[in-house]
Amino acid sequence: MSKGNKHSLERNPDFNFKTIEDLQHLSFEEKEKILHDLDYILNECEISKKTILEGLELEGIDPDLDWLKRVNYKISIKRKQKKMLQNHLRVEKGESLLGAFFDISKIMLPEETFNSILRKSKELVNKTGNGEFS
Repeated sequence: MSKGNKHSLERNPDFNFKTIEDLQHLSFEEKEKILHDLDYILNECEISKKTILEGLELEGIDPDLDWLKRVNYKISIKRKQKKMLQNHLRVEKGESLLGAFFDISKIMLPEETFNSILRKSKELVNKTGNGEFS
């Protein structure tokens, strides 16, 4: 797409984030929407690229290698953004689930059982190098 023909999604500054910190002001649902939009744009770009390349091949025309390089570069950036955001949302969702488990456990479990689980958790974290599994 030329600069004047940017898709409305691409005009959203949050859509062109470089790091997850650029999205910290958004809610979980807003981040999921951006992930959905990234997926949509990636699919559309791949379909368009494939269609154009097939059309050129049918006509016996070699594709412009500079154009192909630019398209592949932009697609790879969006793929990296998608992967980064997917991983971030998994962590965010996991932290939310752990927090909910902690709150429910504290209420529902006997104090001795709850403290035993906490102790075992701390031991596991220490054994695995502060939560990093080897």
